[in-house]
Amino acid sequence: METTERAEGEKDGRLSLADAARLIGHVTPRYRVVRALGRGAYGQVFLAEDDLKQVAVKILPLALRVRGAQGVTLDDREESTRDWIQLRTAWERLHHAALVRVHDYFQVHEDNPDALVAVHGLIVMDYWPLSLRECVRRLRKEQADTPARKRALLVNLAETLSRLRHDTGLLVTDLKPDNIVLRDHRRGPLTLALIDIGSLVHAGATDISRVDRADGYLAPELADKKSTLIDEAALIYSFGLIGYLILEGEHPFAEEQLPTPYAHALRQRGGFGRSPTPRQNLPGCVAILERCLREEPRARFPSFAALARALRRERAAAARRQRAAHLSLITATLPTDVDSPAPGSIWHEPVAGVEFVWIPPGDGLIGQSDAERAELLAMFGTERYRDWFASEQPRHRVVLDGFWLGRVPITRGQWERFVEESLYLTDAEKSGFATGMGRKGWGRQAGVDWRQPGFAQDPTHPVVCISWYDALAFAAWLGQGSHVTYTLPTEAQWEYACRAGSDTPFHFGPTLDASLCNYDGGGVYAGSKKGENRRATTAAGQFPANAFGLHDMHGNVWEWCADCHDSTMYDQPAASTKNPQCRERTPYRVRRGGAWSFEPVFLRSAYRGRGYPEQASTDGGLRLVATFVHGGHSR
Repeated sequence: METTERAEGEKDGRLSLADAARLIGHVTPRYRVVRALGRGAYGQVFLAEDDLKQVAVKILPLALRVRGAQGVTLDDREESTRDWIQLRTAWERLHHAALVRVHDYFQVHEDNPDALVAVHGLIVMDYWPLSLRECVRRLRKEQADTPARKRALLVNLAETLSRLRHDTGLLVTDLKPDNIVLRDHRRGPLTLALIDIGSLVHAGATDISRVDRADGYLAPELADKKSTLIDEAALIYSFGLIGYLILEGEHPFAEEQLPTPYAHALRQRGGFGRSPTPRQNLPGCVAILERCLREEPRARFPSFAALARALRRERAAAARRQRAAHLSLITATLPTDVDSPAPGSIWHEPVAGVEFVWIPPGDGLIGQSDAERAELLAMFGTERYRDWFASEQPRHRVVLDGFWLGRVPITRGQWERFVEESLYLTDAEKSGFATGMGRKGWGRQAGVDWRQPGFAQDPTHPVVCISWYDALAFAAWLGQGSHVTYTLPTEAQWEYACRAGSDTPFHFGPTLDASLCNYDGGGVYAGSKKGENRRATTAAGQFPANAFGLHDMHGNVWEWCADCHDSTMYDQPAASTKNPQCRERTPYRVRRGGAWSFEPVFLRSAYRGRGYPEQASTDGGLRLVATFVHGGHSR
């Protein structure tokens, strides 16, 4: 089978996977060829990988064997292969953030005398798995083509083209969705790069030899052969057509049936008809694209820089409108008395749907009791007690103002709204892992994040794989432009709220069982019996509340606190002041409450967990405090 494939391929220069592997192995033996990615007029692209990364390898025919009456001669294609010319003559300027990174390039002489291609050029570059066209298709299929994502694609593309023009003086003459690539269509800010290095020219160049005049993304003056100049004005028209694809999900004409003459056909149909949805959701973007698509080049934006500025202004205006809408919602739902509401009052925050419970002011003891100390020493011995639990002493009294605390941890559904609106990328998504329990025990779990934590969740479950920094980002988003400030609870606030007047290890009493909260039921504490180990989160609020009406204060997920973790904090006079908080600069942040994966000893009200602020774990979430502000003063 391989022999047949190779023989057929040699007739027209096509390469089989085996041929590609052989050529790549000549110069980069560490790479394994995975599959073919595509084929164009100037070569083929293959996906290859080693133990650390994946790369795309473009293989170009630089010289062909021509058989004639006088024998075999070589047809040199190198000068007509623009990718190769760019690499040979402008290697340094191709290292730009707007372009897919090229790692290296090589010439390989074919040792098979019967092969059509005598010399191959190999270009090794970063692998970006999605074209813009495929990104738009997937977003529409998954109903994830939100205004935020559409706006981000437009702004990012304009800024990419503007930076390339400003920094290098280069333009991409063959500007179309297949030559624009992304790493992911759902996660993060939708960063773009340009892949067709062969179509790069200095601004003002007139070379359109690589551009198909029937291409559906050409400006009308080029498509109708009225001009050969590919300048910013012509490419801004191409941008407008790409923008149409982003907003509408399709080209205004079937790309394979482009009308000729182009401009005349557009005039006949009265310009570009748009569906009502983009005009309703993205009216500013529609207006900008309509200017890009004006028939007269001088009526379009004068440069990519001007286009990028217009899109940034539109985005800023949309953000202001959104903040105003949030403020209007919040103002309409504010509690009638935020200073001293009735005990047990609940405020339903209207933007993400978070419920806050009023925790009345007061004082109480926090920290480990003498009875707990005796139990822990009996369970773990002196050395482990000192390492794990000694920082919970001495027990001391704190005085706290009243505050509003989330009734349950922030849920996956609430977090998803934040991500969809802000396109936020979590620390776990950036690093590619979270810590947690896996098949080989506790440690780094590759490819795990809040979307795929390693177990089933629905929108009512607490979100997990959230770092301390991620938690602050959510709080900032929720409070933007409103009269409410959201923060993580201080360690003192958290324990005071958890205890809800109790002085036992758990607010349920001296011990607990699996019917009261979600934890590793294989562990026991103070005479409790072993119970169910669910090995995953459960729906927020599923288990009984404490006396303040708070759920999941024990187990389910760890909850970040605002404090830095200082093991000597309770020995200091500052621990007993009013509204105490540890602000010492230490490497760790406080986590409280235990989780589904921990034994009951770590779920106690007094236990002081810790984690690095960038650490994301499969059992780590958050709960927020809301503070109402009016006229610059807290209420």
